[in-house]
Amino acid sequence: MKTFSYSSINIKFSNPTGITSDDLKLFASSYFSLIPETYFFENSFLNEDDSIFFSEKTYNAINLKHPFIMMNRPHSLEKLTELGYKTFHPYIDETYDTLEDPKERWDALVPQILRFAAMSMEEVHNWYYSVQDILIHNHRHFMTLSDFNPLEDFFSTF
Repeated sequence: MKTFSYSSINIKFSNPTGITSDDLKLFASSYFSLIPETYFFENSFLNEDDSIFFSEKTYNAINLKHPFIMMNRPHSLEKLTELGYKTFHPYIDETYDTLEDPKERWDALVPQILRFAAMSMEEVHNWYYSVQDILIHNHRHFMTLSDFNPLEDFFSTF
């Protein structure tokens, strides 16, 4: 079993990304992810220091080149950029990420989701292809931080 690094978090998994074949079908049949991260509200149980946490939900979207809107603690997108990732501004209005009050953050986030829901399939398709450079950058960056090699892991079982 290999150690897989989620930024500064080291966890042992046999499937470090947690991606199943059913997940792959969902990602392949959709244009973006709404990521409800573990902590959205301040002073959440088990997060009394109000830290920012990225789970497999975020890393799966990055790994599978899937644009996303993240429901997380304030300044989470800023933290992702500090870690070397790109976010989707100006393609998504990310000012919601700067708001400390969870209700205000939610109220600013919802219109971004509704904007996608109101798009025609052609508009969504065109939007998706407009963010390809970001998706490719993030995927490549993710792979440089990972020592996960699916072929090596597969062949090591024999």
